[in-house]
Amino acid sequence: MDKTKLGPLVSVIIPTYNRATSIIKTIRSVFAQTYKNYEIIVIDDFSDDNTQELLDEYKPRISYYKHEINRGANAARNNGILKSKGEYIAFLDSDDVWSSTKLEDSINAFLENKNCDVVFTGYNIIETHNKRKNSKEIKEGNIFKDQLLKDYVSPTSAVMLKSECLKNNFFDENLPARQDYDLWIRLSEQFSFKYINKTLVDIYYLEKNRISHAYEKQVKGTQIILKKIKSNYYSQLTKKEMKEIEESQLRHIYKIYYFNDERKKARHIARELMGVNRGSKKNIGLYFISYVPYRIVNKIRKGKKNNERNTKKHTIF
Repeated sequence: MDKTKLGPLVSVIIPTYNRATSIIKTIRSVFAQTYKNYEIIVIDDFSDDNTQELLDEYKPRISYYKHEINRGANAARNNGILKSKGEYIAFLDSDDVWSSTKLEDSINAFLENKNCDVVFTGYNIIETHNKRKNSKEIKEGNIFKDQLLKDYVSPTSAVMLKSECLKNNFFDENLPARQDYDLWIRLSEQFSFKYINKTLVDIYYLEKNRISHAYEKQVKGTQIILKKIKSNYYSQLTKKEMKEIEESQLRHIYKIYYFNDERKKARHIARELMGVNRGSKKNIGLYFISYVPYRIVNKIRKGKKNNERNTKKHTIF
């Protein structure tokens, strides 16, 4: 992109709730962007900490709005969408941080790929005592049927899209979890996705936000999304495709239960999986694995990885 030109306006939407300890770092990562034509819209979902006082210092460089009641992060995102003026919209959670070229690389991706409507980047996962690059499988292009199987798109903080994509599409405020996945499904039916193979976002999964503290919401969200898929897209899918989708979504629920040591519930899901696909050795394996605590399986898995590393170190080429 020609840096002498201002370029199209990007609306950066930051939903927040009681994140006074982290939001300044988040906003400063936007100020540090090499691409400068942006507006920052902060939607405060009725915080009762000192978020508002802290952000007063940054006006008018940011537009700040506060809900009169707590409505949830996705209501805040939707409100930000309605207040945005940009040709493009980028989301950023109030405890996440962008690399300095996040906006520039995203804009360049749009300019270089005229037919793409949504771009998403790689990201790091930051946990309490760990930082790791995300390694999930990625799909791009016309990904609608792939996306029905599972989420191949990055979380909201790593996504930018044309504002026209959101004229008739918003986050489902009634979903208890996985609202981003639900939105990406709906968008993928109409729009093309492009992956930027760069790690440009640090996404924080600290103890208070981890799935282990809200896994039932994740399960409920997945169940609702599966019902939506059956209701909205059944006529577009073959029986084989619908079977694969149901199996994939149930496996996701199985993993949530199993990783949180809800092994009886995981076993129940494994029985459902065997009902969907009786001949699957993997589903049968999941049933028997559910009798073994995850911590033991994880310990064995880590031991195997360490052995593989040691073997590689001592291999003479």
